[in-house]
Amino acid sequence: MRKITMIAAIAALSLALLSSCEKKSESITSSSELVSQNFIDSYILLSANEEISDSELDEAAKIFGRRTDALQIPYRTYVDYDSDSVRIDFKYDDSSADKLLETITDKNIIEFRKGSDYSSSELILGNDAIAKSEVMAMSKEDGTQDFIVNIEFNDEASIVFADVTEELAGTDIPISIWFNGELISAPSVLEKIDTGLTNISGNFDYESALELSEKIGAEPLKYDFSVAEHEFNTAYN
Repeated sequence: MRKITMIAAIAALSLALLSSCEKKSESITSSSELVSQNFIDSYILLSANEEISDSELDEAAKIFGRRTDALQIPYRTYVDYDSDSVRIDFKYDDSSADKLLETITDKNIIEFRKGSDYSSSELILGNDAIAKSEVMAMSKEDGTQDFIVNIEFNDEASIVFADVTEELAGTDIPISIWFNGELISAPSVLEKIDTGLTNISGNFDYESALELSEKIGAEPLKYDFSVAEHEFNTAYN
């Protein structure tokens, strides 16, 4: 099993991954590319599973748009306030559309907990604590590179994190990281971390480090949505 540790962050080469009641609907077009109607051939219709205000529906629509944009899919978003639904129209891409369908309604809830057992561990920090998460490369003497995940906390979370790492440093109790209730990392704490910056290392390759970083830095969805309908035009793909 890969040994994973959490230490204070140090300088490294970043890879830089990086309303009125009469209103019925409006469109929000991707900022990355204007999408003509002729370019549209597929859609996903998302329906709120709970009571939601117009402003909350707008917020959810923007999150869905950013998730679509992140997969490099040109899109147009429609918000229907009467039915509390959001429709994403886009050009089908067989390399991204299925992933979009599977992940667009994910809550993306990140939890940092004291200990590795979810039911008995204490919640320390959540999504709102994360200012940035990125993959960085550390050069080794043999010319190869180690990949690490660099996390930056906001000011308030940095204070909490410093107290917890001081308590756990040198013990067998890890700080576990959970994504939508699934354990994705459980690094041990080597020292008190009071800078608001920490690195997670563990013999990652680029892909595994990127996956962890993206989950830690993922934008959460506060609202409960489900896919009501979808139609993909795969005829020319």
